[in-house]
Amino acid sequence: MSMLAKTEDIIIYKDAPFYSAFPSAVTLGDGSVLVVFRRAPEPRWLLGPDAPEKLRGWVSHAHERSHHAMIRLDGKSLKPLGPVSALPMNPLAADQDSSLLLTRSGRIILGSFSWYGFPPVFVEQIRPMVFGLHGGPQNDGLYYGFFGGFVRTSDDGGRTWNEHHYLPPLPGTESLSGKWPRRGGAIRGRAIESDGEILLPVYASLRVAARSAAHAYVSCDQGKTWEYRACVAADEANQVHMHEPAFHRCPSGKIVCFIRTANLDDHLVTADSADNGRTWSPWKQREVIGHPYNPLALPGGGVLLVYGYRHPPFGIRARVLDDECTDFTGPEIILRDDGTGTDLGYPWATPLPDGRVLVMYYISGADGIRHIAGTVLGD
Repeated sequence: MSMLAKTEDIIIYKDAPFYSAFPSAVTLGDGSVLVVFRRAPEPRWLLGPDAPEKLRGWVSHAHERSHHAMIRLDGKSLKPLGPVSALPMNPLAADQDSSLLLTRSGRIILGSFSWYGFPPVFVEQIRPMVFGLHGGPQNDGLYYGFFGGFVRTSDDGGRTWNEHHYLPPLPGTESLSGKWPRRGGAIRGRAIESDGEILLPVYASLRVAARSAAHAYVSCDQGKTWEYRACVAADEANQVHMHEPAFHRCPSGKIVCFIRTANLDDHLVTADSADNGRTWSPWKQREVIGHPYNPLALPGGGVLLVYGYRHPPFGIRARVLDDECTDFTGPEIILRDDGTGTDLGYPWATPLPDGRVLVMYYISGADGIRHIAGTVLGD
């Protein structure tokens, strides 16, 4: 556990014309670290320091040109090995959060989801057909509806990617305007490889006024095809939202799902499965406050759980659990407490070849530029 000492904070990617957020990463066999994150145009950069206060504090996570960007780091120095590049964009919709998995075969699986933009003139006709519209001319410009969760794969270390492959619809879900099935759910959280299968966590509200629930999809062919497996966690009282689930496989084979909540004072909840995600225990509220959660097995034993902390003092925090994720083994660890507001977080941890751990996230400083940063944990 001595490796949990913080050694430094670094900036991984920062570029004023872009709003960069929601990173994920894998450490490849050659020792390099591949980082993929959501990037979108950031109009505040044109205004500079003279922007009025209402625009300096403006936050939007929806944009018609949001896409995935990628950077490769040297696993020792953590310096870029080349320029940032954009993955081929979806021609119909805007891509959002990224979640990466490196399989034993060397395939990289990227899980994500898309928003479909509607100009305001369409909203009167579209609103009865698409529940959960958000945005609008005073905030995001367009209105947005959920377009679907998807998977992309790469077999050459992230140099090339296949096309967007959308998930099958969740059972009982409604279609997007009757033309496009509401595919899967939103994806932000760690997938796992377990017993020859890939388990992918998603979350979604299936109907108007229903709270969001966490679900699992499964692939038996390394991410080429997917099918629905089970509901992981839902609040039968329809009060608590289950958002952004992340999976972790314990040494015993038990799978634990770490879930962000709404309407539960920002507490973590967990659910367990002993049969590779086919059935799940009732969800349980845990002592941790923050969101969302990313678990990583540590080389020396235990599981590092990192999460954003959107309460004063704003920042990034972590806890350590035992190998079976039954109990927390130490106090909360503060990685960052210098955030300028609630728009930060979404940490993702990856091991480095020399035994250190890189925890990356998005954050902004006094200049208001959202960027991808990291905290290194080591001896």
